[in-house]
Amino acid sequence: MRPILAVDFDGTITADNDFPNLGPLKKDCKEVLQRLHEWGCIIILWTCRSGHYLTDAVEYCRKHQIPIDYVNENCPEVAFKPYPKIFANYYIDDLNIGGPLSWLEVERIVMQHPYIQEQIERGITCTIAANANTLTPGQ
Repeated sequence: MRPILAVDFDGTITADNDFPNLGPLKKDCKEVLQRLHEWGCIIILWTCRSGHYLTDAVEYCRKHQIPIDYVNENCPEVAFKPYPKIFANYYIDDLNIGGPLSWLEVERIVMQHPYIQEQIERGITCTIAANANTLTPGQ
């Protein structure tokens, strides 16, 4: 099964945890999420925002070309109950115990997921990663 990432918004996608404001994009966020999405990751925007604040966050992601597959909901591939808990293989949040990871560190961790490693072993490439100056898949 493809890896699922539940990604927080404030302080994780944005550089500042300054709700309700929309701060600048966090360093490497866009590029890493685009590469992971191309590798097949399912990306869920996982946030406490609601109403027009949630709409603002979704629009912010679109404006910055951050791929989002679902917003505060499980993907249909997962029959995870009870709702509303979101199932993911990776929960990416600036309030993690131990502090936030850089987006490049997140990428290094997620790239070790068996689904992605299988794609690499089969010789499948990621065109975005091939043009990146950061992590090369399989290394």
